[in-house]
Amino acid sequence: MNRVGYIIVGILLLAVAFFAYQQYSARRIAEIGLSNQYTKSFYELSASLNSASINLGKALVSSSSSQTAQSLAQVTRDSFSAQAYLTSMPLPLNMLLRTSKFLNQLGDYALSLARASAATPLTDNEKTTLRELFDNSKSLAKQLEDIQMKAEVGRLTWNDLSTESKQDPAKPEPFKDGFQLISDEMDRVPSLTYDGPFSDHMENLTPKGLVGADISRDEAERKAEQVVSQATKTKVDMHFAEEVKGKLAAYSFASKSGTMRIDISKKGGSVLQLFNSRNVVSTKISVAEAEKKAAEFIKAQNWPQLETTYPLVEDHTLLLSFVPLENGVLIYPDQIKVEVALDNGEILAQDSLSYIMNHYTRNLPPPSISASEAEAKLSKELKAIKTNLVVIPKTDATEAYCYEIEAQLKDSTENFLVYIDALTGTEVNILYIIPSGKGTVVM
Repeated sequence: MNRVGYIIVGILLLAVAFFAYQQYSARRIAEIGLSNQYTKSFYELSASLNSASINLGKALVSSSSSQTAQSLAQVTRDSFSAQAYLTSMPLPLNMLLRTSKFLNQLGDYALSLARASAATPLTDNEKTTLRELFDNSKSLAKQLEDIQMKAEVGRLTWNDLSTESKQDPAKPEPFKDGFQLISDEMDRVPSLTYDGPFSDHMENLTPKGLVGADISRDEAERKAEQVVSQATKTKVDMHFAEEVKGKLAAYSFASKSGTMRIDISKKGGSVLQLFNSRNVVSTKISVAEAEKKAAEFIKAQNWPQLETTYPLVEDHTLLLSFVPLENGVLIYPDQIKVEVALDNGEILAQDSLSYIMNHYTRNLPPPSISASEAEAKLSKELKAIKTNLVVIPKTDATEAYCYEIEAQLKDSTENFLVYIDALTGTEVNILYIIPSGKGTVVM
C-alpha cells in the first residue's frame, strides 16, 4: 500500500473512532439524564413517605378530632404523591404492584378515617391499625434510606436497577438488600378491610371492562410493540418480562433499554398500563397539540367514546383523564389517564386500570330533578357556573348519579365542585378546586 493509501485508511479509522466516541457520548448523556430522573423520583418518593410516617404518628397521638383529621388528610396526599413517584421508577411489576398497593391503601384508609374522625374519635381497633401502618411506613422509609446510602457510595446505581427490572423473575432475587426486601416486607402488611376502593376485600371483584377471548403471549407482544410504536412514533422492540396471574391476568413487556414497560391483558388484549421513563426537560408544543396527540393515541385503541377532563401540566408534561360519555353523562369511575411529553408530543404513560375494573353499560334513568333544581340546593354562599350530569365513585364499589356543579364562592375567586344526587336531591360530596396555573387540581 502506498503512502496515500495509508493516509486514507488512517483518516477512515479516525472517522470511525470519532463516530464511536460520539455514539458513546450520546449514550452516556442519555444514561446520566435517565439516572438523574430516577434519582429525583427516588428522593421525592422517600420524602413523601417520611412525611406520611410523621403525620401517621401525629394522628396516632392526637387528642383533638380536628387535628387528627388534618394529619390523616395529609397522609392521604403524601401517600398518593409517593405512589406517583414510585411508578416512574424502573421496578419489576411484582414489586411495583405490592408497594403501590400499600401506598394506595395507606392513602385511601387515611382518607376514610379523616372523614370519620371529624365527627367521632377513632376506635381502639382503628388506632391499632394506625399503629401497624405507622410501623410499616417507618420500616419502608428506613429501607429507602438504606438504598439511598448505598447509591451515594457507589454500591448501587440506577442503571443496575434498570438492568434488574428486565431479568427473568425466576432468576436469583434482584437487589436482595434493597427493593426486593421492600417488596418482601409489603407481604407482611396487615390486611385492610374498610369502606373504600382499595380495601382488601375489593380484590375479589372481577374486572368489568375486559371483553373478548384470551390472547397468546405472541399476540400480546405484537400488540405491545404496536402501541409503543404509536406512543413514540418509532419502532421499539419489546421483550417479554413476566406473566401476571390472577383475575387481572396480563403479559408484561419491557424495552431493551428498560425505559419502557407495558402490560397487556390476557383477556381481550387491552392496554392496562404503559410507562416511558424518558426525561422531559423543555416545553415546545402547546397543550392543545398535546391533547390532540393523546386523543389520537387513545382512539387508535378502539375504546368507546371518551371525553377529556381536567388537564394538568406538570414538569413539561400534560396529564389528561379520558372519561366515557354515555347519553350525555360523564362516567368518572371508568377513566383512562394519559401523560404526554410537551417537548415532542410523545406518549409517556397510560393507566387504564380504573376503566378495566369498573366499565359496564349503566342504563341510567332520567334524573328526578332538573339542573336548575339541583343548583337551587347549593349553599347561599355559592353561585353556579357550570352543571353536568356525572357518575362518581362513592364507597365500597358503589356509585352516585349526580349533577356536578362548578360553583364560585361569593365575592371571591374560590371555586368548588358540588355533587347533588340526581335522583334524591341530596348533597353527596364537595371538592375544592385548588388555584393553579398548571390546570385543575381538586381536593
